[in-house]
Order: sequence, then structure tokens, then C-alpha cells
Amino acid sequence: MVSWYTLSSLMVSWYTLSSLMVSWYTLSSLMVSWYTLSSLMALDAEEGAVLGVIDDNLRWVETEVVAVDKHMAQIHNHIRGNTSFEVSFPLISSVNCPGDWMNEFSGPHQLILWKRMMHVLHTMPQNLTLDPDTAHPNLAITDFDTKVEEVRTRSQEPDLPQRFTRFCGILATAQYSSGQHYWEVDVKDKGVWYLGVTGEYSPRKGFVNLCPSSGYWSLSLQDRLYANEEDAKIPLADYWNSPRVGVYLDYDAGRVSFYDAVTMKKLYMFDTYFEEPVSPFFSPGKNDPGSRLQICHYY
Repeated sequence: MVSWYTLSSLMVSWYTLSSLMVSWYTLSSLMVSWYTLSSLMALDAEEGAVLGVIDDNLRWVETEVVAVDKHMAQIHNHIRGNTSFEVSFPLISSVNCPGDWMNEFSGPHQLILWKRMMHVLHTMPQNLTLDPDTAHPNLAITDFDTKVEEVRTRSQEPDLPQRFTRFCGILATAQYSSGQHYWEVDVKDKGVWYLGVTGEYSPRKGFVNLCPSSGYWSLSLQDRLYANEEDAKIPLADYWNSPRVGVYLDYDAGRVSFYDAVTMKKLYMFDTYFEEPVSPFFSPGKNDPGSRLQICHYY
């Protein structure tokens, strides 16, 4: 038989081993807790650094917005009574912005500021959509009604009064009878396109003469870039490689201006008088399947 002393020793040893196991478990738990605490402290430090950067950026944004608002107010005071969006104002160059921005462009100052501060001011071009009821039967509309493409298969859509039947065109759903409006079109890698504005009652059936007397104010890219004027196409550039065209409509002033939307360089301006509501129109050309245009959306 095992002596009582031996049994007692074994019990003491088991108790000691159990105590050591409990101590090891406790130590492991403490190590895990310390690791978790260290991770949380590191995350807190990282969060503090990020929030510091955000706070700095917000302070910079607030300063820039105040400066821009101040100079916009000066512009409006200077041109009081003049509704034109394209009036030059010398004090705009004194806005405290990095670099000499204003000397780089000739477009409207508000659009120039948008190009540089769109992420601050959230003053965006209008998000237009295409109107399927006006589309030529060989045009397909995709990407949430923002992209138009010529296709070989002719659709069997009803011949509505507003639908183009020969000219491969389409209108936007927007219609304007007052105010100032701006939108941009992606024309990247397109060999032929037409875009601009047209009157509500302009001809859509058969041959369409893209000239102001027919209610069309537009640019076109064919062998070169043209403005489609009354009696002739006016050459604007022998070579065109900008990916986007901007269209600015000042309905009340009777102006339609076109810009290289990357540099904001003015390409051409029509000066007219609108007698009816107008809508943006687009054409990716004809007999060039796969050619497409897309309205730019920024928000």
C-alpha cells in the first residue's frame, strides 16, 4: 500500500501543478490583454493622426471657400445688371490660391474655379440623361441613359414626332427656357461626332441642316473640328485629341459656348436669341458602328 506520506506528497505536487497551470493561463491572458491594449493604443494614435490631417484639410477648405465667396460677391457687385456668365473681372486673380491659375484659361471664371476646387465647392456640371423617345433607330442607349452608340441593328421603336429619322441624333431629357447651364461630354477616341443645343421645334425628320436658322447650335468633328454656322462650317482645329468637350448655355443672354473641358480653353461661341426652349443634343455619327458618346457625371 502507498503510504499516507507518499499520497500526501502526490496531492501536494498535483496542487502545485494545478497552481502553475492556473498561473500560466493567467499570464497568457495578461499577455493577450496587453497585446490587445497595445493594438488599441496604436489604433488610437493612428486615428488621431488621421483626424489631425482631416482637421487641417477642413481648415484649408474653409479658408479657400471664404476667399472664393468673397471674390464671387465682388464679381456680382461689379457686373450688377449684367446677366452674362462670361464677364472678366481682374480681382479674381487675387484669390489666394496655389499658382497663377487664372492666366492658364480663358473660360468662365466660375467654371475655372470648379475645375480646381470641385472637391471643395461641389459645384458640378449638370448630370444629363438621354431621351430614348428622340433617338434615331440605329442608336443604342446604355449606362443609365448616359451613353449613346451607333449599332447596325435598327430598333423597331414608334416613329414619334420628336424622334430623329435620318440624322443619327438624340436629345437629352433636360429642356431649358432660362438660366445658365453647363455639361460635359466624353468624346475620347471618337473620329466623328456632333453635339450642341437645339430648339424644341427644330426639324428631326429627314435631312437635318445643322445651322442656327434651323435651330441647331453645334460643333462637329469630322476630318477636323468645325463650328456649324449659318452658311458654312468654320474650321476650328486641324487636330483634336482632348477627351472631353464642355458646353455652356446662357439662355437669357443667347449664348452657346464650347470648351475644351480639360484646359477650359474656349473653342467657339454662338451669339443668338432663343425664341423657344432648347435641349442638349448628341450624335456619335453615322456609318461608324461602335462609335459612342457619353455624358459625364461627376456626382
